[in-house]
Amino acid sequence: MTEPDVALTDFLLTAQCGVFAYSLSRQTAVRFRLKSLCVQLFAVIGIASLIGGTVHGYFNDESTWQFQGFWRAGLVVLGAGSYFSWLIGAELIWRGAGRKWITLFALAGLAGYSAYVLFWDQRYMFAILNYLPATVFLLFAFLLQIRRGEKRPGLFGAVSVVVTLAAAAIQQLGIAIHPTYCNHNALYHLLQAAGLVLLLIAFRWLIMRDESTPNPKVEIGP
Repeated sequence: MTEPDVALTDFLLTAQCGVFAYSLSRQTAVRFRLKSLCVQLFAVIGIASLIGGTVHGYFNDESTWQFQGFWRAGLVVLGAGSYFSWLIGAELIWRGAGRKWITLFALAGLAGYSAYVLFWDQRYMFAILNYLPATVFLLFAFLLQIRRGEKRPGLFGAVSVVVTLAAAAIQQLGIAIHPTYCNHNALYHLLQAAGLVLLLIAFRWLIMRDESTPNPKVEIGP
């Protein structure tokens, strides 16, 4: 195993997301579509982590076809994570037409992004730039839940997104606990794991809540 700290923390995320997706799928819910989207988000993150662990652990030589294949597949799966983040945010904010337009927008974005990373540019930075807007949108959706009175799930969800954004910043800045045993990628995975715990708690609450009134308007003032 060439990068054990990174690979093992990736595999930890895979196991964590697998457990979360399964447990959430078994939970009784009021909002079945939201539940399905949340399960799929955890599944996609787990698959991306499995691919990442495989690359970092066994195929990190960029000149090999194995690296090229796994790396491109991982980037596409990360794009799918952005797609589900858009849909979950829309599910929390709107009904009807709002969800439809966000779904079409997210699907077009996923198609364009996938084509780009498959055939043009495979830099990880591009994956980050792709999921950043979806992540901020999901943060906005959680903050809106707090404003609507769903304080605990909204707070847990918002903090989970902030932890994820902080983890990504730490990764890009190259901040590490130890250069060999816990480098910046491994630290990123550990922080992401903590964020996913908070996200699961938020999702468990939210799928049990009835939807708010149709087509709510966001008011900035008091």
